[in-house]
Amino acid sequence: EQKAAKWFSRALSAEPGHAASLLDSGQLMYRQSRWQEADAHFTRLLELDRSNVAVIKSLALVKFKQQKFESCTQCCDAALRVEPLNADALWLLAEMQRQGGASGDDRWYLGLRTPPEVSVADICQTIAKGYLTRKQVKEAIDWFKIVKHYLPSDARVQEALNLLNSQGTMVNPQDVLDTLDSRRPALSTSYATTASTAPPSSLSESPL
Repeated sequence: EQKAAKWFSRALSAEPGHAASLLDSGQLMYRQSRWQEADAHFTRLLELDRSNVAVIKSLALVKFKQQKFESCTQCCDAALRVEPLNADALWLLAEMQRQGGASGDDRWYLGLRTPPEVSVADICQTIAKGYLTRKQVKEAIDWFKIVKHYLPSDARVQEALNLLNSQGTMVNPQDVLDTLDSRRPALSTSYATTASTAPPSSLSESPL
């Protein structure tokens, strides 16, 4: 990776605005936990293209690593304006709430501005999947319980919860994702009313 870093440095010296070199160098800095340098590269990339969701997400992750939670939230909001169910952005918002790095209550997700076709259940399930793929099983279970509140008759959500509860940290995330992707029902017409309904108090007692 040191050779790659030198190559990227030479490329950027020759052409400071070269997007591919900025992206590759920023990703390399991120892998090496060189947060300030990664931040500078991704910030420069956004100056070149402010609509690039992948770059916005990468910058959000860097801001999170630096505990710059306000800047991270701004990046997440920007990503969600372009891609309302961006998994990394939603996971970051949830994780900041969990760690106490963002202000607000544990029902913050109800205040997200999303297109009408995106339901609260969709948002919560995306967050649950974000925790699942990171092997944060307890948090994934908490979010799937909230999904279950909004989709009480969805058998696949209950099956996912059963897998998580029975296998715990030994669960294969792909098995859960496959369960969720099977027999996916059409969007319910009841979302218009359930989207403004908070989950029961027993669920809101979770760390979220």
